[in-house]
Amino acid sequence: MTEASGSGMPGPNDPGRTRQGKAGSLIAGAILAALLAVCGAGAAQSQDLSSPTRLAFMSATRLLVSDSRRHAVFVIDSATLRSVASVPIPGDPLGVAWGAGRLFVGNETRGAVEVYAPHMTPPAKARSRDVRNARRHKRDDARPGRYKEKARRGDDRESREIRDRDDEDDPPDADEHDDTRGSAAAGSLRFEKRYDLGLGSGSVGSPADIAVDEGRQLVFVVDGITRNVKVFAVGGALLRTLPDVAAGAPALAQPTAIAIDPARSEVLVSDFGEPGAFGTEAWVRIYGYDGTYHAGISGNTVPGYRFSRPQGLAIDAAGHVLLVDSLLGQVLVFDRLTLQGLAKVGELGTARGQLLLPLDVALHPVDSTVYVTDNRNGRVGAFPRVGW
Repeated sequence: MTEASGSGMPGPNDPGRTRQGKAGSLIAGAILAALLAVCGAGAAQSQDLSSPTRLAFMSATRLLVSDSRRHAVFVIDSATLRSVASVPIPGDPLGVAWGAGRLFVGNETRGAVEVYAPHMTPPAKARSRDVRNARRHKRDDARPGRYKEKARRGDDRESREIRDRDDEDDPPDADEHDDTRGSAAAGSLRFEKRYDLGLGSGSVGSPADIAVDEGRQLVFVVDGITRNVKVFAVGGALLRTLPDVAAGAPALAQPTAIAIDPARSEVLVSDFGEPGAFGTEAWVRIYGYDGTYHAGISGNTVPGYRFSRPQGLAIDAAGHVLLVDSLLGQVLVFDRLTLQGLAKVGELGTARGQLLLPLDVALHPVDSTVYVTDNRNGRVGAFPRVGW
């Protein structure tokens, strides 16, 4: 198992801890605080991450990880699990997704899903060369006409020697020795905000998780405040909401995360339920794209695979459903057709290979390595696929 680590603890805006549904999170928080006291502090921290929340693949080599404490989305190398870039977010980023060449970020502070487009900045060496050439031309323009013309052509030995001495006396540009912004050969990845989904601020009360269907150009967003899933066009228009309760689909109590299966046109939603003696149990609800109800996995009915604090979800082409249980510190694997348990990934704790308040899961698009945001340990873990 491979890990990248950070430092610190999650902020107050953990997914599932919505303005209307904090009770379940507070119960889990109290239990986890006790576990922290027993387990002790985590390993030495060395990564930029502090409170990793949601994650999604941008490509086979790049992961996107939201961090509400750092107010940023980090771009992580999937092999080394090291940060290679970051996108500052003016607020608390929760859900994150990549699709249609765009970065989608759920900003809980604004109650909106923000859309960013990537671009490459010029390589550092090219920037420095351009600045130096501009300075040369400025100096040449201030010189006598005969010398100025020769300096432009570079065909006079005296003019070349003077120019070289000027360059030596010229202080280097700040970019010339700055390798922190990416490869000098390839430049650096940057993101620019382009627009919001819907009507902007307030369009999504608590955008806890996001999924994108590139083929249909659809964006699915879990809203923890309105307790539904909003479906937008990639361009921003709100198309509909799920589930279709009027058609008999069960309502969501405290939805926290989402995954989509474009091949089956299905939306999977993890739901805390209503914890307590007279509350409702936790579920994974499976709806069609049209909001009708297809199936569900109860937190109390699969022997050996019970769960109570469901968070992140993923599903592969073979119908393997991966569900994070933040309280158990595990990822549970179910079969979509039989709805039975198949395997477990990780275990509760702070050591390598263990998880403390995991919040999301994603599968590598090539080798199906399981990536998990390990929130309380401040890291992202990578687990090999074994037994399913």
